[in-house]
Amino acid sequence: RLHDSGCPHCVTDADHARILSNPISNLSAQDLERFAFKAGTTWGTADDFRRFLPRILELLPGELSELMDASIILSKLARFSWSTWPNEERVAIGRYLWALWEVVLGTDRWGSLTPEDLLEAYSGLFDDVSAFLDSWERNHGKAATVALARMVESHADELARNGRVARTYSQDADRTLVSQWLLAPAR
Repeated sequence: RLHDSGCPHCVTDADHARILSNPISNLSAQDLERFAFKAGTTWGTADDFRRFLPRILELLPGELSELMDASIILSKLARFSWSTWPNEERVAIGRYLWALWEVVLGTDRWGSLTPEDLLEAYSGLFDDVSAFLDSWERNHGKAATVALARMVESHADELARNGRVARTYSQDADRTLVSQWLLAPAR
């Protein structure tokens, strides 16, 4: 049972029934979309989110990222202070996020996720995104190169005009870091 928290106007009994009527491992992206979006704001506690998190993360690279922005889902980790969770959980999440990065960076299409989306989402989860930029720098595969070209193209005007990417990052220092990385002569 979910903890009795949440806005009764925003979350209905049918919403609760949808995610409680089956084992978590059988829930679809459509089943979890509403909870993943509302977790921490109008539905559920940190414990509720942690209960559903493994399935949410399992579905994130595919269907769930087609239904909602990955940065919304991943921002819930920061909302629920994942960096204070037990070490085993933090390590598992960190490994998952790195594996997700490597898969998205090395694949032409993995759901609707792009390396740029993940950089933005990871900005609020890690001290900075420099390790991810270093990983991208070392990856000379076609998918990583195409993603870089798309990112440069989407920010070309803003980079030329202001020397900064147009997207927002949880930490302004990451926005500066990404901007400088894109403007570096090696690229």
